[in-house]
Amino acid sequence: MNAALADCLVLTRQHLAHGQVKVVQHFAAQGRVRINLQELQQVLINLIVNAVQAMPEGGTLTLETHDRDAHADARGVRIVVRDTGGGIRAEDMARLFDPFFTTKPIGRGTGKGLSIAHSVIVDKHDCRISVESHVGHGSTFIIELSVKPEEQL
Repeated sequence: MNAALADCLVLTRQHLAHGQVKVVQHFAAQGRVRINLQELQQVLINLIVNAVQAMPEGGTLTLETHDRDAHADARGVRIVVRDTGGGIRAEDMARLFDPFFTTKPIGRGTGKGLSIAHSVIVDKHDCRISVESHVGHGSTFIIELSVKPEEQL
């Protein structure tokens, strides 16, 4: 899990360098999750690129992984992607994961990235993706993945 996220940073380094983005990493997850690694990386790359595009030069991108095991039926891994961009307006939040919806100017966004992310995480893998955002302060995307039982590893 942590290595997959680190690989995503390598794959997006051109975007990170172009935006002069500071990257903060805190990878603490130990659990093994039940998800297609390539699909997860596609989601993470999309979130990282979106975050960089939302930030002014000198912004901060924070990537975190945490184990979540408060309840036996809620064990898993949480991935957090946080930016210091402009945030998402409240009226756009309800449509954020809709196909072809974008907050980017015409010609800059297709509106497919977050829709695909939602499909991969929620529909294909029965996990969760959510967003918290405050205009002027940035956005935080949270992915909650389930841990595989030992017999399935």
